Amino acid sequence: MSKETTSVLPFTPETKGWSSALDTSLPIDAADIPGFVSWVNCNGFHLDRETGKGHDGFDFGAYLREDGMIVVGLPQDTPIRAVANGVVRQVLMNESTGMGYGCVVNVEHGGNDSGMFSSYVHVNPTIEPNVTVGKGDVLGSLYKDDGNQEGRLVHLHMGLADGWGSHGTSIMGGGLILRQQDPGLIDRSIYDTTVSRQGFEPFDYAEVPGATGLALAHFAIVKTNGFVWTE
Repeated sequence: MSKETTSVLPFTPETKGWSSALDTSLPIDAADIPGFVSWVNCNGFHLDRETGKGHDGFDFGAYLREDGMIVVGLPQDTPIRAVANGVVRQVLMNESTGMGYGCVVNVEHGGNDSGMFSSYVHVNPTIEPNVTVGKGDVLGSLYKDDGNQEGRLVHLHMGLADGWGSHGTSIMGGGLILRQQDPGLIDRSIYDTTVSRQGFEPFDYAEVPGATGLALAHFAIVKTNGFVWTE
């Protein structure tokens, strides 16, 4: 997946904001998903900065497969990877998040106390706080419910925060400043294909070029933002 620019800039202690020119990658490597063609934008960034309402991340929850099927959910045990070099600042488990997220891993990039974070939600972590990670390093795998019969947390929400203090104890760190928080800044390819947003109405796969139908990744029932999918 190509960036908008051919040059990449390293993260330094002076890096304070997200840009498509920075040396980053997506949190999921397409090579880890058999038959992957492209991401389907089922719930992307649509934040109203004046009201603070809307969605401030990108749900990696649907993709187009080589056989023409749009797959809802991700393959079991999909690796979740760091989008850039940084330090793991928080690994918040279940009740610590206070938001029903299951688990959240927060990685700070740039210099210490830069406040520049990437956040990975619905993750089974394999990483500990204060560990230095490189771009593409595995932070964990896709969170899944016991038994794999009913899935609620089958997508990965990745928010980017510029100005998030690192010394707070809650999911919000030391306070969130919404400036450049659109994950599309690191790779616009996630917005190439769009369907109706999950949780509000069923997908219309006719909106996706080359799509011929829908399939579930590995759960018999999938619940995403209040919408129930069944085989």
